[in-house]
Parts: sequence; structure tokens; C-alpha cells
Amino acid sequence: MAAERTSPTDSAPGASSDPRRPRILVVDDSPTILALIETVLVAEGYVVVAARSGEAALAALEREAPFSLALVDFAMSGMSGYELCRSIRRERRHARLAIVLMSARASALRELFIDELGALGAVAKPFEPRALVEAVSHALEAASAVPPGRPSAPTATDLVDEERAAHGSEAPPPQRREEAVAAFARDLATAVGPHLAILRHTDLPPARVVEDALLVGLEDERLLTKLASALDSLELPLESGALLRCDLAHLPLAEVLQLLELRRQSGVLSVASGPRRLRLALENGRLELAFARGLGPSFRLGRYLSRLELLTRDEVEDAVAECRGRSPLGEWLIRAGKLDLQGLHRALATQSTELVYEALRWTHGRCAVTLEPPWPEALRAHLGLGVNELVLEGFRRVDEWRVLDEALDRDRRVVMDARALEAVQARLGPFEREAVVLANGARSLRQLVEASDQAAFDVTAAVYRLVRARVARLV
Repeated sequence: MAAERTSPTDSAPGASSDPRRPRILVVDDSPTILALIETVLVAEGYVVVAARSGEAALAALEREAPFSLALVDFAMSGMSGYELCRSIRRERRHARLAIVLMSARASALRELFIDELGALGAVAKPFEPRALVEAVSHALEAASAVPPGRPSAPTATDLVDEERAAHGSEAPPPQRREEAVAAFARDLATAVGPHLAILRHTDLPPARVVEDALLVGLEDERLLTKLASALDSLELPLESGALLRCDLAHLPLAEVLQLLELRRQSGVLSVASGPRRLRLALENGRLELAFARGLGPSFRLGRYLSRLELLTRDEVEDAVAECRGRSPLGEWLIRAGKLDLQGLHRALATQSTELVYEALRWTHGRCAVTLEPPWPEALRAHLGLGVNELVLEGFRRVDEWRVLDEALDRDRRVVMDARALEAVQARLGPFEREAVVLANGARSLRQLVEASDQAAFDVTAAVYRLVRARVARLV
């Protein structure tokens, strides 16, 4: 549905149809953002028609054209901004309509889609009101400068195909799929083949031979990660029957999470980025539990039990050996009387929080929201964590991670300066002290982080502070 708004200073009937005033079609599926844009542009004297979907925007173009400019959110649910722009350009009547795209990935849009969609610019979200006004003003000036009869945008036949837009100049999907299948088959055969050769000489039934060979051959976690990466290259559907699917390069995970909280959505959010997998159980827009694969040992529950001093590291290792994967570690510890429910809740909440922080760093991958009920462990955990608070803290960490990544080479060894360390020893915080203990001169920063029970972010930041204070150096 589209609605028109004009400046509150207009009092004369028909002022909104003044042909001298540019009419702007604003398209965004967020009512909050729509209201903000309307307020800013109406105050500048523009006539604004708002649409909350691509379909509503097309209807407005049919019913209320002409427009001077369309301001389009690139990553909308339902019909995306990309699809909307293609539909607009296919209509000869709208071929000259000026378009400005809005996205959290504005720089990527400028590189990939501006020319191909005939857009005159891209505005980064979130935006300052002045930046929005300037982008609209510049786009209107650029559109008015196009000589009559000269197309201001590519025609439908010039537009990039959606599949090519998704995959760039790489081999087409069928060929890449065949290559990925071949790579997966080679890796699997390498892992399982030797065990099949041995077991086929036994009296076991053929099906049992294959099962045992797979069990033994796939014990190596590095191989499992490699196989998961090969499967991801196949670009299989992340979830069937998904309520929402998106590419993280176009719609960041933070925006997906905020949307789900705003709509008080219940279901499961699945995220895949290379070999990394994350599942978030949601109830009424709040996080009940997070579960991950392919992220390494630092995100396992045992680390959080040890960090929170609920168990020692030796007790965790003994419990893992006794549990042997027969049930979730936390539930096994409860039944064995080694942990209480309150302690398990603390550890799961800390683990789920840091899994979200980590996933907010992923710039490539896919996600899907399904309406399936949460898995049993999520129902029992019932953490009820606020998503918006997680996203805000996660943004802060993402910015700080960027600084750390630029400043520190994770594969270089961490070496302490004994004299400088002695001078500041009494003033070190707990994370710095942990880094000092683990930095034996032989460990790289990556190995030091893996050896610590503390969060990777906290330990890396501690090493950064020690390097800045010239107490440590990377060699």
C-alpha cells in the first residue's frame, strides 16, 4: 500500500500535485525507516509517496506516475530491490525514472549494480538526514541533465541476469556444481577408501562395512570441515519451506535479526558461511539458544564451563570422555550431578551470546528463517536473550575486531619483553595476565587464543594492548 505525504506548511488544496515539486517514490519494508525518510524529505519540500513492498511500489507507479525519483531499499523481503529495479526498467514508460538505492552495503552496490540497474547512486544505511537529502538532490540534478531522447538507464535486454549477478564472472552454476561434487567425492574416497579395503575382507554385511568405514574415516574434524565446505559450494537450499531466505552480502545478519525481533518472530534462523553453520532458536523475537558447527574448539560449551569456573578444564575433559556424545554435554553433567541448572543456563547464555557476536562478522554466506519448532535443547534452555542488545554489542565488537585484524598477524609468535612486563605486572587485567601465562614464545597468536579458556575477542584484545604498551611483540 502506498501513501502520499507533503510538507506540513502546505495548506492549499492540490498543493501535493504541484508539478514544480519533485515527487519521490520511497520503497522500504521497514515502517520505521519509511517514516524517517518521509519526515526528512517532506521537510525539504518534496512530495513523498511511500510503499512498503516492491509490489506496492509497482502499483504506485501504475496509479500515481509520473515520479521524479524512486528511492529503493535493495534488500527487502518478498520482492527485493534488485527485482523491483529490473521490473521498472522493463516498462518503457519508466525507463527514464531516476533511481537511488539504499543498503547497508552501499559500496558493494556501487561496484556491482549501479550501472547495470541504471541507478544514479546508493545511500548507506543507517544514514544521516543531510546525506540522504544530498543523494536525492544530486540524483535529481543528474537525471535532469540527461538530454531528451537519450536513455538514462539500461533497457531490459541490457540488464544483468540474476544468476550472473549472484555468481559474478565465475563458471556457470552447473559447471561449478559438477566440480564441487567431484571434489567432495575425492575427499570422501580418500578418507573412507583405505578402511573399506580392510573391512571388505571381514564377515560383516556390506552395509555394516560401509557404515564402519565412514565412522572411522570421518573421525578427523579437519576432514569434516573440508567436506562441509565442499557441500556449501554446491549451494544447496539452506532450508526447505523457508519464510525468508537471503544472501548476507546483500542483507547483513544484524538487519535480519533486528527484523525478526521487530516482528516478534518465532522459528529457527539458520546461517551458513563456508564450513561454518549457526542455528538460532527464536521465540517472540528473543533468542532461546544458539548452536554452531565448524567454529573450532573455542566456542564449545566446555570452554564456557571452564571460563565461568563452573568446572575445571580437567573435569570438562573427563566429562566429554565419559559422555562420548551419547547426549548433549550440559544435560549429561546435570544428570551426573556435576552441574546445576543455574550454572548450565549461565554457560549456555554466554556461549549463545558469543556465537551471535561471531556470526555478525560474517560478510558472506546465506541465511533462512523457518517456522519449525526449536529443537528440544533450545526449548529446555529458554534463555530469552534480547536480540537488539546482542546486535548493538556485536556491532561494537565487529568494529574492534576490524582494528585487531588489521594490527595483528595471527600466525606470528607472541613474545614478551621480560623487563617491560616486570614494570607493569601489578597493573595487568585478567585477560592480559592470561595472555602472559600462555605466551611461551613458541605459540602464535592463533595458538595462544585456542589454548585459552577466555573468549577469542578478549584474549586478542589483551595481546593488542600488550603490543601497544611494548610489553609484547609479534615475531
